Amino acid sequence: MAFEKIAGVRATVTVDMTNANADLTYIAKAYGTSGNSISVTHVDPAGNDQPLAVTVVDTDISVSLATDAIGTITSTAAEVKAAVDADPDASALVAVSVEGTGAGVVNAEAEKSLTGGVNTLPAMIRFYYETDDVFNSVSIRSSYRAKMVKDNEGASQLDDVAISQDERDIVLEILEQAIYDVFGEMFKITEDVTDPIFFNEEVILDAGGIITACGGLIKDNEAFNVNVLPNIDKKIENCLRYYIMAEWYVASSMGPDAELNFARYKDYLRQVKNLTFQLRKPLMT
Repeated sequence: MAFEKIAGVRATVTVDMTNANADLTYIAKAYGTSGNSISVTHVDPAGNDQPLAVTVVDTDISVSLATDAIGTITSTAAEVKAAVDADPDASALVAVSVEGTGAGVVNAEAEKSLTGGVNTLPAMIRFYYETDDVFNSVSIRSSYRAKMVKDNEGASQLDDVAISQDERDIVLEILEQAIYDVFGEMFKITEDVTDPIFFNEEVILDAGGIITACGGLIKDNEAFNVNVLPNIDKKIENCLRYYIMAEWYVASSMGPDAELNFARYKDYLRQVKNLTFQLRKPLMT
């Protein structure tokens, strides 16, 4: 499933560090104003050879940082994130995102409160698609097709036709175009929200965890059959794949393949629009 209902805005706080790749952002797991009561403190234990430890009292999270033999803090952002994620009380309250690699050593910080949590009505539906998953999917599909493409001498065209990591940047450009195209069509039918489209951004999932994803938000009128949502979700996913494949084959001078994939894209887009229209229909009781 790549969609979820959202009933507000999550509270967050970023703890800025002196070192590069050491900033941490704490994001409330719960939507709305309840997250504004959470606080985070990074503590220097002022001792030698101290372990990294996380404690939680009510909604106050305290991270006691690890030190070496002379009392110097050694905990990296990635290690702090792992410790918070591993603590059941802390991880029930927040998700943690690190800057860059997370390899930078953090420093002690006074208590900081999460802010920005807002209760919103009506609720929203977020359709999201993990960037790596989309890329891997089209890479596999293009590799399978490339095995069947030969030049005039019968040699494989795998290197020329298959999408590899070397083409990741151009694929992401095409993916961004696809996101705006697909959700732009949906917004003609249903109601969108402020800043409805996101691309290659960190998304905190209700089920836990943070992924890098793209997608869109629509208003949840809560007056439709929820069984429509998984169908829309899957067809959006197919739209993204076929849009990317069509544009890739255009760039690869494979006209018939481009036309075939574009036709499939248009067909799935038509189905998305038809299903999206059902989101406006009230349920019969």
